[in-house]
Order: sequence, then structure tokens, then C-alpha cells
Amino acid sequence: MEKWNVIIEALQPISIAAMPDREAHWDTTLIIPGSTLRGAIAEEWKNRVGFDHALTHQLFQKGIWRDALSKGTKLVTADLFYSKQTQEKKSVLSDYIRHPLTNFLKHKNDSLLPSEQGFFNDHLVINQAVSISISPTRNAVRHGRLYSLSAIAEGSLFTTRVTLPREALQLLNEKGQGDDISFTCYIGKKRSSGYGKVKIIFQEIKSNKNQMSQDLLKRIEKYNRELGNQEFVNGTWYVALISISPMILLDRFLRYTTEIDWETHICRKIDENKTLQKLFDQKGELVVSWGTSSVRHGWNSAWNTPKQAEWVLNPGTIHLLKFTNLTTEEKEAIIDLLLLLEENGVGERIEEGFGQVVVSGCFGKELNLDESTIEMKFHNNRVFEKATDSRSVSINSQTVEFDNNEVLEKAQQFAEKIRSIIKKSQLYELQQYTAEEIVEQICDQKLDCYIEKRLKRRARNGWKSKIEFDSKNEAVGQHLRNIVNEWKELYGYKKAGEKTKDFLRYIIGYYDIYHYA
Repeated sequence: MEKWNVIIEALQPISIAAMPDREAHWDTTLIIPGSTLRGAIAEEWKNRVGFDHALTHQLFQKGIWRDALSKGTKLVTADLFYSKQTQEKKSVLSDYIRHPLTNFLKHKNDSLLPSEQGFFNDHLVINQAVSISISPTRNAVRHGRLYSLSAIAEGSLFTTRVTLPREALQLLNEKGQGDDISFTCYIGKKRSSGYGKVKIIFQEIKSNKNQMSQDLLKRIEKYNRELGNQEFVNGTWYVALISISPMILLDRFLRYTTEIDWETHICRKIDENKTLQKLFDQKGELVVSWGTSSVRHGWNSAWNTPKQAEWVLNPGTIHLLKFTNLTTEEKEAIIDLLLLLEENGVGERIEEGFGQVVVSGCFGKELNLDESTIEMKFHNNRVFEKATDSRSVSINSQTVEFDNNEVLEKAQQFAEKIRSIIKKSQLYELQQYTAEEIVEQICDQKLDCYIEKRLKRRARNGWKSKIEFDSKNEAVGQHLRNIVNEWKELYGYKKAGEKTKDFLRYIIGYYDIYHYA
């Protein structure tokens, strides 16, 4: 089995079903589930190679698939919160380590935290700005009925890592030369309406185990330092297993549970000699489980499997382990084990991308915003930086002059006002227009006509009725027109178009920084 970095490029908009009725969709800017990716490649394998091939079992049952995240997505763990007094990010667990409180332990046996306190939102979102209903009998519009039509925008990039056999992927390769493997396939639903086509590129990872072990040790040391652990050098380790994909945990009686059991979920699969079990019994303990839970629905048309629902722990959920009085040999054994857990995952259905973990990763603390510099990452990999003592914006080492950073300041204010109303996928769609076209699209047409035109372009079979905005979205649209009209009167069409394009890029950047959908 080889390890691969995977890049998924949306050649068409992508629509992914989330509920058994297949009429509701995920909020589609952050994630392609590993099970969805596995099913899409399985369908391509069935058409090109056939399930009777000798490598089928190794590819789909032994291989490891992971959720693909939108490029540039930052993950936030469930233990982080903002202090009202200092406006700083803090960790619930760091307070728990310094001042152990018995009532924190209720999360081990009680229900998990509310979903609002967790990681990114992978719950259903009804986006009324582009919502219509399709008749199940005629595939035609029914006026006044709402279903979400959110879709992953064309041109979006997603990245993930998988562990799959090279000889199997070579059978799907369309490139024909070089070390990389690439091919096109279809993901999600509504393929007959121009949705779902993607290009997938596999790039092999050349890993060095010694370097990986050293990097993991540094991560654990940094995590303990941030938690305030003063006994790290004496062999007392706090290790956090942070889920980065939905995790399915079953106890020995096949009942869903909220916390990792060392014997059931880890040692039973990889510890044949029971040495790790003895180590954990003597020197380890599960301190606390902290996170959120939900129900995950899924099915797979490639194998005609029935619809199924699993109770999962959401991404960002933390299981905090404590080890005491570790010797050098025991530390090395734990490091090797943790590397294996990061590679394979924890819990059930790990071959479909469930149960992927990162050890002691401080995702939420990697983003440092101060008064001097704001860094914003966009979907096209361009990085903009604004320095407060300068009146310019740096774009890939090239400087473009703006008047008093007008565009950046207005974008920040605008993003704060629209973050709960307008989805990032809508901003992507509008931002796709050229500088010459975008002013006309915003100022010279009613916003509801723009949405109607977009729907006609995306799907031509029956979505012909006029789409109307509610009052909130209409107010946002009018505010955007006022801003662009002001630039048009001052600078003309061309300059106003350039400012508007940059204005939208900045808004998307703020969405990425603060994890808005």
C-alpha cells in the first residue's frame, strides 16, 4: 500500500446528498466525505475494470480513504473558546489540567456538547437565496416550496490523503506517464443536469519514519507546554487524539459510545502481544472526552447498499490521554503507536474515512491575528497581507496601490454583516465574472434576475421560474449595489470592476479566517 496526496478539482458544480430522501444537501464549501469519494471511484472502477478483478478487495476494503477538505480550510477543535474578558482564545482543557474539577467528568457518561461549540458546521443548511422545490413526479418547479440547491462551485479544489495500492490506481490512470496518477470521474448527484465531474490527481508521498517520529514528539511537547504541564520532562505526557473526520465508536456490546476505550478500539486491532494494553493499564488513563455528536446518513449506489445512519462524534472532538513515569523505551512505543493511529484511524469504517485523528494538533491556535498584520488565504491560493503602517496591499510580492485601504476596510465591515446571510458558494459564483462583467451583473440588473440567470445556466431542464429574495438578502444585495455604484461613478467601469473583484476576494478571505460557511 502506498500513501498519496490527493487533489480534487471540480470541473463542474458538485451536489452531495446528505439525508435518506436525497433532496437535502450538505453545506458545500468545506468537505467531500471519504465515503463519497470511495463510492465515486468504485463506480468508475466498475465501469472500467469490473468488480471481479483481483485487486478490488485490496483497493476498497483494505485501502484507507479520508475526507477531502476545501483547500486552505483551517480546523478548530471543540475545546477552544473566546474569553469575554480578554477576547483571547482559550482551551477548556488547559483550565481543566491546572484546576481539575469533578463536574467536567460528566462529559464521559453524559451527552456531548451542543453542536454550536464544535468544529465546522456539517449540518444541513437551507439557503433561501437560491432555493426552489422540484416535483418528484415531473422534475418541475413548484412555486413557494423550498429545498436547498447549494453546490460546490466549479473550480473548487479539495485535498486529502489516502493509502491505496499503486497497481490498482494504474488501471484507472489517464495520464499515461510520470509518477502522478490522474483521471476524471463523477461525484455526487444530479449528473444529468451538469453536476459532479471532477479531476482527481494522486501524488505519492515519500515518507521518512524517523523524521515523522521527531515531528510528532515536537507536537506533543508543544501541546503539553500550552496546556501548562510542568512534568513533561519527568515522563508525564498529555496526548490529545483529535478527530478530523466523523468517528464511529462501538463498545464490546456493539452499542454506540462517546469515548475511546484503549482495549476495545486500539489494542484489539494492533496489539497482539498485549504489551500496549499492559502499558496503558499501568501508566495510562483517559482524562476526559470533549466534543459534539450527530447522526450521519449515507448510502452507496455502486454496490446497491441500503441506506444507513450512524451516530458519530463530529470532527474536532478530543480524547485527552495521560501517561505518567514513562521510560525512554515506553515513549518510543507510544510514538510508534500514535503514528499508526494517525495513519489508519480509530473506530469503525476507517477504510471509508471515518475515525481519522491527529495527535496533539493545535489547529485553532495556529491562526494568530494581531494589530500589525492580517493574513487571508483564498481559494485560488493567493495570499493578501495588509500592513497598518502602509497604504498598499501585497499580492504575491507585487504591490498595488489602494486609496487608504478602502477596499479592505469595506470588505471587513461587509463580511461581518453578511456572514449569517450569504453563503461562501454564492460569493464564489459572483466572483467568477471578469472585471468588465461584474459591475454590470451587480448594478445594471436586479439581483433576483441574476439568480434566475444563474439557475438557467446551471441546469436547463425545468428550473425556469423567477427566484425571489427574502428581505434580508434583498437588503444585502442593495447594499452591495450602493458600494459598487459609488466606485463606478468615481473611477469608471474598469477600475470599479477591479475594486469589486478584490472586494469579493477579501470577503472570502475573512470567511476562511473565521470559519464562516
